[in-house]
Amino acid sequence: MPEEENIKILANELVRRMNEDSRRIRFLEQSAEKLESSMDSLQETILSLSKDIKRSFESFQEQIGEVNGKISEIESKLSKISKELEKTANKSEVKELQAYIEMFNPLKSKFTTREDVERIIEEKIERRE
Repeated sequence: MPEEENIKILANELVRRMNEDSRRIRFLEQSAEKLESSMDSLQETILSLSKDIKRSFESFQEQIGEVNGKISEIESKLSKISKELEKTANKSEVKELQAYIEMFNPLKSKFTTREDVERIIEEKIERRE
């Protein structure tokens, strides 16, 4: 009977080890499933972020295109303004015009009237006599 007892002990030990191994395998399978689920979730998050980044990049490129268009427009307008400024009088020309205006300004200039000229002529004639 000791042999039967040994066989029972051995069988019990084998069953215990198999149960322990089965428990470990189930635990490993559950861990693998959790990892797989986490990886799937991570992949979905990465894909979503990738799409968002792509959309943001496209929007950024569009905005850069708009800014380039506006810069070109501004450069064109600045060129036109520059050409118009070349046509305008510079400081010395304005001062020259100002001097002419002041010279012919009747409020500041001393013009003689007809009566003044006649009076001056009469005075010179009288002095000669």
